[in-house]
Amino acid sequence: MYTQQLADESRIYMILYVDDVLIAGSNKGERKKIKQSFHDKFVMKELRQAQHILGMQIERNRTTKILRLSQSDYIRKVLRHSHMENVKPTSTPLLKLIKLSDRDSPSTEEEKKLMSKIPYASAVGSLMYAMVVTRPDLAYVVGVVSRYMSKPGRKH
Repeated sequence: MYTQQLADESRIYMILYVDDVLIAGSNKGERKKIKQSFHDKFVMKELRQAQHILGMQIERNRTTKILRLSQSDYIRKVLRHSHMENVKPTSTPLLKLIKLSDRDSPSTEEEKKLMSKIPYASAVGSLMYAMVVTRPDLAYVVGVVSRYMSKPGRKH
């Protein structure tokens, strides 16, 4: 992500990812200049107003001039992939009552077989991405559950 502060104190934001570019900012003239400089150097196709980028929904309220990023669809996809789409939501990601430890790791062959079917490391990695991008409130719980990546149990 690149940012540029303009003379009028406004900013232009540009997000580049592989072959996708997203340009945002309140100064329409500067946005057009940047787009034109890209068109001069590269063969480009300009799409309509962005609604998604990198697993995030982009929500705009032009009246209040608020731009909001959400990863709710991404999180639902992670839950489906992890076979946890039916879990009950909670406002606190890790309740104080829940104490996780190595003792909760599988100890029987049956438990190990069950846990081998659960993409634990993938889910934790996906939650780390959400934590870094839009959900810093998940930092504590992601840190806790990542401790059990090598031998996760049902409680983890």
